[in-house]
Amino acid sequence: MQEKQRRIMLICSILFFAAAMGWMLSSAMGRTGAAQGEAAVSGDHEAYHKKEYEEAAYGTELQEESLPFSLSAQRGKARLVIPLPETPDENVLMTDSHYSRHEILLILPGEYSESLKTGTLTGTGEIQEVLLSRQEGFTRLRICLDGIYEPVCSVEQGRVVLTLEKPRIRYDRIVVLDVSENGAGSTGQSDQQEHIMDVWERIRAALEKEGVRVYGIQAEDGLTAEERAAFANDLGADMLIAVRTDRADGAGAGSWKILYNSAYFIPYFGNGQLAVLLEQHLAGTGTGGSIAQASPEESLLGNAQVPAAVIVLADGGDPLLSDEAYRESLSEEIVGAVMEAYAGMQNS
Repeated sequence: MQEKQRRIMLICSILFFAAAMGWMLSSAMGRTGAAQGEAAVSGDHEAYHKKEYEEAAYGTELQEESLPFSLSAQRGKARLVIPLPETPDENVLMTDSHYSRHEILLILPGEYSESLKTGTLTGTGEIQEVLLSRQEGFTRLRICLDGIYEPVCSVEQGRVVLTLEKPRIRYDRIVVLDVSENGAGSTGQSDQQEHIMDVWERIRAALEKEGVRVYGIQAEDGLTAEERAAFANDLGADMLIAVRTDRADGAGAGSWKILYNSAYFIPYFGNGQLAVLLEQHLAGTGTGGSIAQASPEESLLGNAQVPAAVIVLADGGDPLLSDEAYRESLSEEIVGAVMEAYAGMQNS
């Protein structure tokens, strides 16, 4: 009888232990699920605010008014000092540079319009104008400059400070990649533009891994050929490479042509050397092509005062661009030509 009671007690203990373990596991899984849910909500929250920021910067045309500012007597770096009654965390400040238009957008989370109108902004001579606009929950400043600058936004002694640096001071190597002449009017052109932008992004990512700063010129910048050349000249870029697919420059489908300006001579490394390097590397894509001197009507190359070339992938469009492997190969070869050019510059 005692033996039977012992067995019953042992079985009850085992069942109780199993139930307790089950409850503990269930609770743990519940907490993990809740944590994952909170993380997902946090991610959605960040994505939501990022979307709001982008809408504040890139959204519909906003009504603007000019803000007065005084010139700083302090010498040193170019900058704009913005006093605010409640200084935001610098981690939530957002800047967006419109390099080709010599503008910087500064987005402040919060309503600061009235304090900005009555406060005193202080700037250096590089600041041409400060324009105030707002959307619900955000205040935007459009800062017009006298040239191309890289912004650094910080909070110092309760003030927002926008410091401006010339690209050549910050970066040793600069390339301008122009994809602005690839239109997106029809469905076919839209697909092609998407493929070209994929090539642009691959080139940018690969070059910036190598320490090269890449500035892009795209169709939405709305620049003329002369303005695009001036942009590269103002930057003091090491080279300007344009990639186009939508002009009848004589390249057949599945081939390419490289245009350069032979009239403008640059010692050591110039237009001709860049064109030859691009030709040698593009042959690695398994397609054929040639080099040609640009016509006098080619304003981009005619006005560029840095080594420049135009890659024409096809007459009216290249069907190969729909092939991801080809786009990857094309990007790698252009990057290879650029890096070989830098190696040659370093050794000259």
